[in-house]
Amino acid sequence: MGRIETVDMDLHSRYQFKADHKLRSRLLHQFQRRKQKLFESVGTKCVLCGHEHANSLHHLVPVGYANDTIADKINTPINVVPCCHNLQIDDIRKQCHFRLNGASWVVIEMYKKFWYEWTLEQWASTILKWIDDHRDELMKHTAREIVKSQ
Repeated sequence: MGRIETVDMDLHSRYQFKADHKLRSRLLHQFQRRKQKLFESVGTKCVLCGHEHANSLHHLVPVGYANDTIADKINTPINVVPCCHNLQIDDIRKQCHFRLNGASWVVIEMYKKFWYEWTLEQWASTILKWIDDHRDELMKHTAREIVKSQ
């Protein structure tokens, strides 16, 4: 009888849903074309720190996770929120954009069993709710640190 190999899903799950390179490239190009209209739709108040002049946009479900089912909505106001990306801050881990990336990854990891069942709207609202519920903590700690402490 052959040996059965198991895979630690916590180590690899972040990569199991990744979009192929061609789709990811197309969506990133589309995002650049839509960026200004997206800012007009979602505003400029940072979803995390509340700064009135956010200068970046964050995908709640990252572009790299897009598949054919959700690709048409990945670059829409359903999935995009304004955030701060301050290049003056030396430690990138303190930037809102970095902290929001971590939140997205953590929530996808927590609910990965629903990946093929939930719509993009369900994923985006779940991630946004988690951000809202942990806003104060996210200003001090990474999403991974928050989850590990619970």
